[in-house]
Amino acid sequence: MKNEGPTRIGNSRESLSCHFRHMSDFFRVSCSEIINLQNHKKETALYLAVSDQRLAVVEVFLGLGADRTIKFNGQTALDLAIQMEAEHKYRSAAEIVKLLSIVNTTT
Repeated sequence: MKNEGPTRIGNSRESLSCHFRHMSDFFRVSCSEIINLQNHKKETALYLAVSDQRLAVVEVFLGLGADRTIKFNGQTALDLAIQMEAEHKYRSAAEIVKLLSIVNTTT
């Protein structure tokens, strides 16, 4: 039997959605104070999730209170999503723009 590399378990959309829900619970409890940290390039986790078109991750980070106003190279995560939507780069860009445009009235 030929070894064709590691078996990928749980790569379905439903499985990933479940993983993200669990991640959300984990982050809410243990990582809320670090959600807005920036890497060595000054990118936030939210900015990276937008740039990678990770809609579910963007939702999780926003739910954890990620700051939408932090800029990287003069651009917020919303600015980036609007640019990608205008350039028709990704299908989920419009959905991400909607998510980032919602004003959080609980804070």
